[in-house]
Parts: sequence; C-alpha cells; structure tokens
Amino acid sequence: YATASPDWRRGETAPNMPNFATLFRVSVDTDTAAWVHVAGIPGAPASLDALVDAPTGDWRAACRDNIATILASPDWALYMDAVVAGLKASGYPTSRIVYLEPWNEVWNAAYPWGSMHHCALGVYDWSPRGRQLRENVPWPGMLYGYGYLAGKVMREFDDALSRAGRTQQWRLP
Repeated sequence: YATASPDWRRGETAPNMPNFATLFRVSVDTDTAAWVHVAGIPGAPASLDALVDAPTGDWRAACRDNIATILASPDWALYMDAVVAGLKASGYPTSRIVYLEPWNEVWNAAYPWGSMHHCALGVYDWSPRGRQLRENVPWPGMLYGYGYLAGKVMREFDDALSRAGRTQQWRLP
C-alpha cells in the first residue's frame, strides 16, 4: 500500500504507516466493506530492508533467524492501533465487516511476491511445532508459517480493538 504511490521510487524510504483513515473513508463514502492488507512485516529489523532484491532463500533465513525479535516487537501493536484509529476517524460502521488480509499471494514463490512465501518457510523452520510436523508431513511448511503469522495478526487486531474499546465485525478473506 505505502509503496504503491506513484511518487515512490526504489531506494526511497516508504512511509512508516499507510493512511488507514483515508482507506476506510473511501469505504464509508462508497458504502463498501474495506479490505485491509498487512503490508510488510511489523517488527522486522532494518536488516531485512536490504533483502528487497535478494534471492528468496535469504528471506527464509532472515525470518527464521529474526522471528523471535519480530514477534516480540511493539510494532505489531502500533500497526494495528493505527488500523483501529483509522476505523474510528473515518466513521466506519462497527457493524460493517472489515476484511483483514495478512499479506498477499503467500503461496506464490516467484519474485517479487516470494519474500513472504519464504519468510513463512523461515517461521516453519524456527517453530518447534513446525519441526514436529516435518517428521510426519513433508509439505506444510509455508502453510504452517503463514498460519502462525496470520494468527499473530488476528490476535494483535483483537487486542487493538480492545485497547480502543471498539467492537468491529471482521474476518480474514
């Protein structure tokens, strides 16, 4: 979302946070349900920025080696608090569903989408449960890693709604 701006050029720093209030205001004005895409990896250390054009295997190792830091980061709460603040500021109805998409095309291992595919594999490599699964089922790596990260997104969004005292109809697409 942030780097889809026509003014953004490779090598420039993207804005830290999309303008969620504008996104939700468009949905309010058009009487449609919003689809919010989690862009990037909240909590990822700056060292992952260097991987934008890196081979996909580098993403797997980087996520595996940094996942504890990523998961513990307060950036998740800041990101989801910004989503909820955007809902409130736009007047988005609490009864209207919000589709919360944790990343896009994670199944796609091709460049440039492959970064999250391979990051999910790194989460699978890191997870003790992932290692147990590997002994019995040879293929679920990316699905398991994506599910783990999607669970983090869902929990953080619920927590942000609670902090804001807001109820909201939402689901994963």
